[in-house]
Amino acid sequence: MNEIAATSPAAAPLKKASGWGIAFAILIILAGIFAICLPFASGVAITVLVGWLLVVKLKSTRSSPPRARSASLTINTATAPAF
Repeated sequence: MNEIAATSPAAAPLKKASGWGIAFAILIILAGIFAICLPFASGVAITVLVGWLLVVKLKSTRSSPPRARSASLTINTATAPAF
């Protein structure tokens, strides 16, 4: 059974993906330990990260020209209630 799994065409990408998964897990664990040991620095880092992401998002949404909006409001008087 192991011989079949080792020669499978999906074996190489799975090994590569599992390696990246383990590396990411270790990074998250280290970030958690850092956050527990230095809460002020963690708060500043998260604030900077969120602020940077907001700036990037605003820049990406403002790069396209604004869409034209209709300034007029039409009311159908046939179905409007009479007072």
